[in-house]
Amino acid sequence: MAKEKKPPGQEGHPVSTFKKEDLVTQLDEVAQYMEILGENDFKVRAYRKGADALRATESALEDVVSGAVKIAGVGEGLKGAVAEFLATGEVAARAEMAGKIPAGVLELMEVPGLGPKKAMLIQKELGITSVGELEYACRENRLVTLKGFGQSIQEKILSSIVEMNNNLGKYRLDEALTRCAELETQLRKHLGKTAEILRVGAVGRHAEIVESLEVYFTGTLDQVAAAVGSLEWQDGLEERRATPFKTEIAGLTGRLRDGTKVTLWVSEERPDQRTLLWLCADDAVREGLEATPTDFDGYEYSWLETEWFDSERKPNADAYRRARDGGVKGIFHCHTDFSDGTATLEQMVKGAEARGYQYIGISDHSQSAFYAQGLKPDRILQQHKMIEALQKKVKIRIFHGIESDILQDGALDYDVEVLAAFDFIVGSIHSRFKMDEPSMTSRIVRALGNPHITMWGHPTGRLLLGRKGYELDWDEVLEAAVANNVAIEFNANPHRLDVDWRLGAQLEAHKVRVCINPDAHSVEGLADTIYGEYMAEKAMIPSGQILNLMSVTQMEKYLWERKERLRH
Repeated sequence: MAKEKKPPGQEGHPVSTFKKEDLVTQLDEVAQYMEILGENDFKVRAYRKGADALRATESALEDVVSGAVKIAGVGEGLKGAVAEFLATGEVAARAEMAGKIPAGVLELMEVPGLGPKKAMLIQKELGITSVGELEYACRENRLVTLKGFGQSIQEKILSSIVEMNNNLGKYRLDEALTRCAELETQLRKHLGKTAEILRVGAVGRHAEIVESLEVYFTGTLDQVAAAVGSLEWQDGLEERRATPFKTEIAGLTGRLRDGTKVTLWVSEERPDQRTLLWLCADDAVREGLEATPTDFDGYEYSWLETEWFDSERKPNADAYRRARDGGVKGIFHCHTDFSDGTATLEQMVKGAEARGYQYIGISDHSQSAFYAQGLKPDRILQQHKMIEALQKKVKIRIFHGIESDILQDGALDYDVEVLAAFDFIVGSIHSRFKMDEPSMTSRIVRALGNPHITMWGHPTGRLLLGRKGYELDWDEVLEAAVANNVAIEFNANPHRLDVDWRLGAQLEAHKVRVCINPDAHSVEGLADTIYGEYMAEKAMIPSGQILNLMSVTQMEKYLWERKERLRH
């Protein structure tokens, strides 16, 4: 179990760097401490929104403090905190609040579903200060005696702890890619400019969850020794030898000081393409490929990102490949500061334009999502007028939509007149996740039958390493999607990557359209689109079924024809 995490400010030394990332981290922590200490919810949200706004801005912090740059969500109080940070490297409220938080509460809050009030109560009444102690207390049936707890809550907490322990050492794809980049930078210092470094293993095939970083590189014996020795390892390294397709390569496996499992594959010369493909497979597939190497016949060896190794089927010739078919031409499901986004409408639109997209679909939250400042009808009208004005200033086409909540009975948020005014509608579930399979299936089928819905957002509601998706009768919902010409979203947010790429065979069989969207809440979030493209590759979706591979002219025609059918 992880060691007790002390709140920053209790470690005995000040923050040594004055970077924006450090400021944002501190503001996030202040919001968390406020929540633990029972501060007003408005103040907690203000700090969180301010932290998100500063995270998204490219402006200098000095300009924010001086007022030369105005950022929505950063008021006078937060400006003062930024000024403190610039002067001292610390937000004063952070250390002050940290000292009031009992030992162990922050670690207890790492358990999914265990909020600040319950964590504080467990610590105060039972003296528990670690997740390990909490697990033991659950198994000893000690939580049921606490006020507000019971057998079912105790069982949920224990289940969350077990799942959390199972997830230790696992990383989302975006985290794994970041760690790989850092590892490569360190290795490059000792390998020289001519050495080749490639990401292989789970990262090489773009698995959504990665348990081990695998990197292949070339170099002389001295270079390899220096590169490996420059990394901080926990213990000794396990040496591995492999001869795929008669090519000799060596592997070194160990854990870095931070606990990350790493395998370094090395050779003096670059292996052939088949061996590089072998390196991208998992161990089970590697064994099979060595036994029957003719399985490679008919495949393009140049396609190194071997996404298909995770599947039990092989891609058809028209399966989407980003290297061949290009990235999507435009994106939908983008939020602004009208609801819970951190960037303005103009910033999001210009950010998409700068990335080369031909169109962007703005879809803030609907009114039922009150927690995300969902839009009331008057705010929708205000946003529509702003989009009309902005469209005259930019080349990128702006489509005005909404992420409409799918309510418990399957109805969409808003009445028909409001829904009909949008260019497109993303229908998503944000509440009542625990319905049984028949009820959830019925709810979704009814929503997909609404003539106004264009695409179904983050279809299972899953959060990777955090929350499982709800159960559905997929054949039934996909038939409804096809019958009503509704696209299924490949949500590219790396926390979601939803729908699961493993449904690719069913999506292809039903010939249902898909749409790859970033679910972006900031300008930076627009870059997440590539993760959705990776997942579409893994799903082997025929390129003709991907809605937003359409050009802007094709997309305008597609959306216009959908609305025309509603009028008749």
